[in-house]
Amino acid sequence: MLTRRFARRPGVAGLLGAGGLGLAVAPAPAQITYIFSNQGTNVATPALATGASTLSGMPAPSGSQWSECPAEPGRGASALAGVTVSADQDGVHRVADDFIVSNPGGWIVERLAVYAYLTSTAPGAPFSAATVRILRGGPPGAPGSSVVWGDTTTNRLQSQTATNVYRVFNSVTLPLGPMPDLSRRVWRVELNIPLLSLAPGTYWVDWQLVTTDPGARALSPTVTVAGVRSGEHFNARQFTPVNGVAAWAPIVDGGKPSSSADLPVDLPFILMGRVPAPGCAGDGDGNGVVTFSDIESALRQWNTASSTGPLAGDANHDGVVDFADIVAILANWGSICQAP
Repeated sequence: MLTRRFARRPGVAGLLGAGGLGLAVAPAPAQITYIFSNQGTNVATPALATGASTLSGMPAPSGSQWSECPAEPGRGASALAGVTVSADQDGVHRVADDFIVSNPGGWIVERLAVYAYLTSTAPGAPFSAATVRILRGGPPGAPGSSVVWGDTTTNRLQSQTATNVYRVFNSVTLPLGPMPDLSRRVWRVELNIPLLSLAPGTYWVDWQLVTTDPGARALSPTVTVAGVRSGEHFNARQFTPVNGVAAWAPIVDGGKPSSSADLPVDLPFILMGRVPAPGCAGDGDGNGVVTFSDIESALRQWNTASSTGPLAGDANHDGVVDFADIVAILANWGSICQAP
């Protein structure tokens, strides 16, 4: 059970320094950290790499790993290496997958890492933009699902880095695909999500990448766990044109050989941010104590309306960041929440 103890509240002189507001008295904000990896074995690692050798015994380059479509006893092998997550000649494509905020105090999400490889091997940074939405109430396109933050137009691209992982088809199950090679290098793409406060519950993240080369396609590899084609909660979706009509639909791997079952897949992604302690009203930056840095959080999001979704600076949870939130923060000044 979490307990709250109240530190002595400083007077006005404690908040003001000779040059104005006393920034030096506030502790450093909580550091951004890894908080979730979809199907990953730990929160900092995507569910992608399968090892330094393929199932057929081909070694990866020194310091690199394969991401090989897995084979599962009795259920054949995965045939789907990746799904389109960019626009192409057929139209617009997006992908989505779900996650659960389990911490009683919610999460403060600041960054999303997704993974993709390209059909082009042109040099240079492969992506020029990325968009993202966070939804609640169901997957995108489903009745009752609503966007709590983000849109399909604002560029949220933060960084892009080539990993040491190469996507390859299953190398031992007939019919064999292309030989394992280095043409599908996986990139890690980070998207900026500024201080998004999420209460406990189930959410969906929906994203799209824009390629620098208009003729290239970006594909998200599917979640890859050695020896496992699918799982109980695998339920990723894709927005894609079908017969001239774009719609959301489950992503299904047909498998190989052709007698294999059609199975749902998941997509690898990682969320980064902060995990605040429950009960710290006004602790917008999630560092466990209500201080001047929380006022800074509110000021950075001043007059931000509820249409953009829940925000860390909205201390009184009325849907807009304004003077009332400063009052709420000051009312809890010095509050500290900690586990017993």
